Amino acid sequence: MSQIIKATGMNNAILMLSNGDYFLGKGIGKLGRTEGEICFNTSMTGYQETLTDPSYARQIISFTFPHIGNVGTNLNDDESSKVYCKGLVVREFITPPSNFRSSQNFEEWLKSKEVIGISGVDTRQLTRNIRKNGACHSVILSVAEGEEINLEVLHNSIKEKPDLLGVELSKEVTTNIPYVWNECSFSWGKIQYKKQETIKYKIVAIDYGIKYNILRCLADLGCEITVLPSTASFEDIISYKPDGVFLSNGPGDPFETAKFAIKPIQDVLSHKIPIFGICLG
Repeated sequence: MSQIIKATGMNNAILMLSNGDYFLGKGIGKLGRTEGEICFNTSMTGYQETLTDPSYARQIISFTFPHIGNVGTNLNDDESSKVYCKGLVVREFITPPSNFRSSQNFEEWLKSKEVIGISGVDTRQLTRNIRKNGACHSVILSVAEGEEINLEVLHNSIKEKPDLLGVELSKEVTTNIPYVWNECSFSWGKIQYKKQETIKYKIVAIDYGIKYNILRCLADLGCEITVLPSTASFEDIISYKPDGVFLSNGPGDPFETAKFAIKPIQDVLSHKIPIFGICLG
C-alpha cells in the first residue's frame, strides 16, 4: 500500500493509532492535527455534554452510535466551561439538528470550539480494536483537499507515545479558587436553570473535574455547595464546617491523584464526616 494519500473532498482525514492501525474519513470541525488517548462512548445522545466533560481530558472520543448531531447544540448543556477532550470520531457525517432546544448545528459548534474530528469511520470496528488491544495513543489529522498525508511519518510521530497510565490530570481541570454553586436543575416551564432557594445542608465538593449537572443535582437536594480545588487540604475542607464532602469525577490515573488526595480524605473520615464519591471520586 502506498504510504502517501492525497486528500479529496470526501477523504481528507485520518485516524492513526500508535499500533499502526488507521482509518480514513472526512474531517469534521476544525482542520488540523490533534493527539490523545483513544476511547469509546456508547451514548445515543449527550455528545455536547460528553465533549465538555473534564473526565475526557487528553482523550479522543469515538462515538459508537452512528447518528451524532441530531439534537444540535445549545447554550445550556455544556458540563464545564470548555471542551476538554482532544477530538472525536463518528460513523456518519454530522446529522442536521431536529430539536426545539437546538440553537447551533453540531458541526458549527465544533468549529466554534476549534475541535478536530473525523467522520466516516467504522466506529464499531474501532471499538473492537480498543477492547482487544486496549486504549492507546492516537492522532487525528485532517487537511485541505489536494494536500498529502504521509502514513509512515504520521505513525512514526506517535508510535512510541504512551497512554495515560501514570498521568495525573485533575490538576489540569480543577478550579483554581473556591467558589459557591447555587444553580438547580433545568426548569422546562421557563427553559432555564432555577436558582437555589432552600438550604438544608452544607456540602464541600472537591473538584477533580466536576460536571455542572452533578452540582445541580446536589443543589436540588438543598445542599449549599462550596467547590474546592483538587489539592484542598483537610484544613481547607473543615474550615467550611460541612455536613458532608463530595468527591467528584475527573480524568487521568486515579493512583496518581491518590498520592495527594488520600490524606485529606482519610482525615475527613476520621472526623466522621459523611463522604460521597463518584467515578474518580
